[in-house]
Amino acid sequence: AALAVPDGGSPLLEIGSYHGRSTCILARGLRPGERLHVFDPFDLGVEEQYGDAPTVARLMANLHSVLPGLDDAQIVTYRSASEHLRLEPAQRFRFVHVDGAHAHAVCLQDLRLSAIHLLPFGVIAVDDYAYPQYPGVTFAVRDFLTEHPHYEVLADLNRHGAGGRKLYLTSRA
Repeated sequence: AALAVPDGGSPLLEIGSYHGRSTCILARGLRPGERLHVFDPFDLGVEEQYGDAPTVARLMANLHSVLPGLDDAQIVTYRSASEHLRLEPAQRFRFVHVDGAHAHAVCLQDLRLSAIHLLPFGVIAVDDYAYPQYPGVTFAVRDFLTEHPHYEVLADLNRHGAGGRKLYLTSRA
């Protein structure tokens, strides 16, 4: 599946939403005319299962519980693993949230794809960094930063009660 370049604004991308806690935060930051593209396998059955499979309907219900006036047209969902994500060459995002598969190779692929399509001074947020249960994420970030020396850590935030951290990356170039 390829994303078309939407009209108006620089869209947001989320790779992996589960039930949409981060999606709600991202949707709150949408500007008029912008779209939030959400890529998640939802109920397709993937290697990493957390008990209750997410669905697009549940995601949208969660979004509307937090943002009752949200225009559904601003949320574009893709029911697929990130390995199948193909973006139009001209597609650019001002913010990308990476919280897909936690395996090293997949996370590194998600980071590389995000960097190719990030606007100058855009931000990539990586979830579950330094989470002992998901070392692949930490190693993927390390390898990404080695491959892309013009990227730097903008912020490294610990979340209350979370085992991992959110790491925010941006390009100096």
